Amino acid sequence: WTPSRLKRDAKTQLAIVFGVLAALKPAGRLVYSTCSLAPTENDDVVRAILDEGRDDGKRRPQRQKQKKKHFHDLRADDPLANLHFQDLQGKAPGGGGDLLLGGVERTEYGAIALPDRSAFGPLYWAVLTSSLCDR
Repeated sequence: WTPSRLKRDAKTQLAIVFGVLAALKPAGRLVYSTCSLAPTENDDVVRAILDEGRDDGKRRPQRQKQKKKHFHDLRADDPLANLHFQDLQGKAPGGGGDLLLGGVERTEYGAIALPDRSAFGPLYWAVLTSSLCDR
């Protein structure tokens, strides 16, 4: 683990997500997920995706030159909205009956399950919904 490796991995993750978003149907949903605790690989990547999707003329010049699909109305949805209590019941390690959601914290764009507070993790996820158009 080094800061430069985190940045390199985040750049790779961003490229993968852009490839997937190009195939996303209008109003399609993508769950971006990592097993990292580092904001560089989590919310920072989602922020870069959302910044790329803004239709305010502030896209980076190298992306404007590419003839590909761009993302309109890209948004980060509530990462906990579609989780239901019955989906999350489980026994914590040691036989406790704690709800697994108990170790989850919201972040700026997603949520993260922290290994010191839940029966699993780290697990970060963000839910992105987009409409697509050709430019």
